[in-house]
Amino acid sequence: MKLHKATFFLFTVIICVVLSAPPAKGEDQPAPVRMSIQQLADEIRLNLTENSKRSQELAQELAQRTPSSNNEARAILRLIGDTQGELQQKLIDCIANINNPRLGQLFIAELENKHPLISATAAGMCGKLKLNDSVPGLINIIKRYGKVDGFADSPAERAGVTAIVALGEIGNEQGIPILLEKLGHMNNYEVKALVKFGHLVIPQLFDKIKHSEDKLARRSAAYVVVSINDPKAIPLLKKEVKNKESQVRKYAIIALLNIEPDQSLNELLSMWEQESDSLL
Repeated sequence: MKLHKATFFLFTVIICVVLSAPPAKGEDQPAPVRMSIQQLADEIRLNLTENSKRSQELAQELAQRTPSSNNEARAILRLIGDTQGELQQKLIDCIANINNPRLGQLFIAELENKHPLISATAAGMCGKLKLNDSVPGLINIIKRYGKVDGFADSPAERAGVTAIVALGEIGNEQGIPILLEKLGHMNNYEVKALVKFGHLVIPQLFDKIKHSEDKLARRSAAYVVVSINDPKAIPLLKKEVKNKESQVRKYAIIALLNIEPDQSLNELLSMWEQESDSLL
């Protein structure tokens, strides 16, 4: 009986030692608990003033994550408004990971945010998700911030430029008038946006070339015309080749040769033989 008790005691001690021993190198260990996006955002905010290094580390992790709900995206947008520099950019990168149209209404609402970088971030997402319903809000941003004095590096300039780029990405004709209004005065961002509209904007561009009193606007309109590579624009351009305005004919010819060089060249040569137009 004594031997039995001693054996049982020894066995119990061995079990306790085995259970309490650290896992051997290479053995699986419990994975650390991963903070949610909301927790990361809250932790960043708590450390903004007292531990900026910790905030940077958390933001680095957050930049690799993708918000999947309005609450998560909204929390990060609010943080963008309260931060700056590299930390702020990492938060913007986190929002840029989103590719979920179901969050579209949040970004449309945030276009009205008074903080220019929040509205700029929202505008970028409206363009990425191609949200047609965002066009009025994007137009309002351009009216509010649509002026570029330098390299679009101030928050206000960034908002205006991002809204212009977004209109080009969406391609809704409702955005064309504001882009034409800004022609020549938005550091070529408005030019690149208008090019994406292709044949839809050709008539308005020639109208600018013919009638605008703004030299920069006329020059920018011409640049858009010759940069469009849309086959649907060919009938409109052929019509303008016969325009009485020499500048209109000039840019119509260049545009045709850019879109369809071989066919257009043959047709233009034939016209030259018939009409002896010096431009041709």
